[in-house]
Amino acid sequence: MGCLLAPIYLLLIAKVHKRWSLSIMGVIMGIIWFVTGMHWAFALGYMIMAIVADFVAGAGQYKSKKLNSLSYILFSLGGTGSYIVFFVDPNGWAQTMLGNGTEQSYIDTMQATANTGILIAMFAAVIITSAISAFVGCKMLKKQFEKAGITA
Repeated sequence: MGCLLAPIYLLLIAKVHKRWSLSIMGVIMGIIWFVTGMHWAFALGYMIMAIVADFVAGAGQYKSKKLNSLSYILFSLGGTGSYIVFFVDPNGWAQTMLGNGTEQSYIDTMQATANTGILIAMFAAVIITSAISAFVGCKMLKKQFEKAGITA
């Protein structure tokens, strides 16, 4: 998610300068993820990180490109909730995933290959790709949307 959606996220912030807009988006996304069978921690991660992202963007009245970019990076970390639970409670994670219809072979592969290095690399990859996407998104806001009069 972190790689492609920053322009849309930043456009939302640029158009809607209101508290809770990002939180509402995160809650809706979390509900959709949960209803479609994702692990409960994946959905909860998006909900929590959306609220955190909302406060970060709100600290700059939703007008600071740096805070809005940081907000996007934090929001993107929401999808890591399920993996955090995997590392904290692998057996509980496996039972939940099996209950959601995940195949045993996927569970076995995760348990055989996951280690702390993978978790760190995953967080680093999300942060780096989100930061690049936020940089591109800020450039697009300035070059495309401001020129077209879509944003101020």
